[in-house]
Amino acid sequence: MRALNPLITPKYFAKTEVHTALQELVISQLPPHVQATQHSIYPDVTVIQNDPVATMPVIQKSIATVDAPMERVIDRPQRQQLRTVNIYRADNREVVTAIELLSPANKVGDNLGQYQQKRSRIIASAVHLIEIDLLRGGQRPGPEVNTPPIDTDYIILRNSENDHMERVSKIWPVAINEPLPTIPVPLLFPDSDVALDLGALVQEIYVSDYYHLQIDYSKPVPAPKLRPEMASWWAKQRNRD
Repeated sequence: MRALNPLITPKYFAKTEVHTALQELVISQLPPHVQATQHSIYPDVTVIQNDPVATMPVIQKSIATVDAPMERVIDRPQRQQLRTVNIYRADNREVVTAIELLSPANKVGDNLGQYQQKRSRIIASAVHLIEIDLLRGGQRPGPEVNTPPIDTDYIILRNSENDHMERVSKIWPVAINEPLPTIPVPLLFPDSDVALDLGALVQEIYVSDYYHLQIDYSKPVPAPKLRPEMASWWAKQRNRD
């Protein structure tokens, strides 16, 4: 949003929309042959009575209880921020382009289906779509990158109408050892695309948020396993260090 606004003002403006999702609850200590399932939910709206302690009577009667024969610990649900950067026309607040930065919640369980429905609605409209998938895990939501599947680590995608009124996805496959591309962000005809340098943005965030102190590169690479060529490349990097 901060990178786009200086490029598109005064005719357009970009704004970030944030939604919170609760990521899967996983039961620990399951038998080895039982696979834990993943399930993502959006939080409900909750109405809470004001000062319930002062208004509710205290229950003092004691009842004998029986200890539960089993006890299992579950992980707390992880809150994830789902972000969309929308580009609007400044005069009438019409959405022109939606930029989706995929999170793990977009790629598994119920949230995957919900995001795919949102994606289909965007593609059925006149709104341009940019999809930034910097996650190796989970299912990629778009059919155009799954049939046939693209053997890569990251996917940058731009979907918009061509001159024949067809919705066409331009796809940038990116390996983890390659720089992120500078992509064209579409606006309304006849306005030209604006260039968004994803590599520079990631580098700026990495430095400003001190990720070099937060990430321990001596630890194993998180799941899923690296593709064979990337595993070989990473091993060479580790040996060089």
